[in-house]
Amino acid sequence: MAEVISGTNPEAAVEVWLDRDGRTRKRWFDPYTGRDLGEAVPLVIKVFAWMLDLHDNLLAGETGRTVNGIGGLLLSVMCVTGAVIWWPGVRNWRRSLIVRRSGSWTRFNWSLHSAMGFWGVLLVFVWGATGFYLVFQQPFMAAVDYFEPLDLESFEPRVGDAILTWLGRLHFGRFYGLPMKILYTVLGLALPVLFVTGALMWWNRVLRR
Repeated sequence: MAEVISGTNPEAAVEVWLDRDGRTRKRWFDPYTGRDLGEAVPLVIKVFAWMLDLHDNLLAGETGRTVNGIGGLLLSVMCVTGAVIWWPGVRNWRRSLIVRRSGSWTRFNWSLHSAMGFWGVLLVFVWGATGFYLVFQQPFMAAVDYFEPLDLESFEPRVGDAILTWLGRLHFGRFYGLPMKILYTVLGLALPVLFVTGALMWWNRVLRR
């Protein structure tokens, strides 16, 4: 089955959707010669769409999104338990704020994990908690409606609505413009570093033995 999508400009290329066996291909065609002009959706857009689906839904639709939300909550819990486990005592806590290169690779790995965990724990906690909210928004909205019933006459902005709006902004870094987005991108590297160093610690302490 084919579907033709044309705009108001008669000289513009025509987008044609070709459906077969549940798969859809989108192509551009010359409206005068019928020549195939290529994919309507560039490869770069497809890659970004795939990454977005992976981040939001784990490539598994609504089920993946639910699992992702629960994972965000567990990530926040891990931040709290990790902070408790990390605490080295009143006298020694400052030693865990920097990465020490001396010693074995296991000691360096632990030092890197410890330092990255300290400096990034708050942001990672926020990412996990706000990710949980973005998946399960209905209970939060119901709580706001319960504590601050909506005034249908004035529609005055509520404190709860402002808080929920900021939860979404905090997750994506949508405040203070481009500099904050760049900062979020750089700080986002803390997550894979913590994952790799944590996995190495687990392997060395559990599996290796």
